[in-house]
Amino acid sequence: MDTRLQGGVFEYIACKYLQRKGYKLIQKNFYTKVGEIDLIFKDKDLTIFVEVKGLTKSFNNLLETVSKRKKKRLLATIYKWLLVNNKQDTFWRIDFLGIILKENKYIVTHIQNIDMNSI
Repeated sequence: MDTRLQGGVFEYIACKYLQRKGYKLIQKNFYTKVGEIDLIFKDKDLTIFVEVKGLTKSFNNLLETVSKRKKKRLLATIYKWLLVNNKQDTFWRIDFLGIILKENKYIVTHIQNIDMNSI
């Protein structure tokens, strides 16, 4: 399966997972020159920016699978989305979803409220 198609499958699984938790989808794949936000959700008054990572094997620390460069680009893209959508004063957080295909089942690990500056 090509990587773009595979990424779309992982994002679809992540989207359905979060919708089952009651989150409301705002936007998929927000692009800027700097980077991309995979998914953007709303949960009550909180905007949630979601980074989705499809994995081929288990990791002890899923956050280590996201490079320092990707983290910087993600933050810059989030700030751009907030500016473009006039949401600079909104409460927001970053969530990470790692998805592993294991024995023909997708296993989702959801880490909420990532502090990108401390990792």
